[in-house]
Amino acid sequence: GSELRRALERSPNAPVLGNPQGDVTLTEFFDYNCPFCKKAEPDLTRLVKADGRIRLVHKDWPILGDA
Repeated sequence: GSELRRALERSPNAPVLGNPQGDVTLTEFFDYNCPFCKKAEPDLTRLVKADGRIRLVHKDWPILGDA
């Protein structure tokens, strides 16, 4: 449970947008080839900019082709 969550949210290899010390963490699993991921990105960016408490962790999850 909490160990896996910590590994997902605090991985040193995962890019973090927003407030690195934020108290709300969103983990986004995305695929560069996914049109839905591309469509969601502007909304996520706006959300992170609007709320200074959010850490947005990106996890590359290629399911529609090679990474």
